[in-house]
Amino acid sequence: MIIVQTVPRLLQECNGCLSEVARKLSCHRDTVRKYIGDNHAKRHAVINGVLMTSARSHEEASS
Repeated sequence: MIIVQTVPRLLQECNGCLSEVARKLSCHRDTVRKYIGDNHAKRHAVINGVLMTSARSHEEASS
């Protein structure tokens, strides 16, 4: 069974605790903070507890 979630959804489940979400995803709190506003999973998804992020295009990276 594949479970797809978002960081905002995980924050709801963890009562807004960034540290708890970061522990679950094995990442830094700043990484969690980066995806807080991505409610529609356009830049990330959490698939079976693993944070997957989209790659930035060359144009985005240079601006």
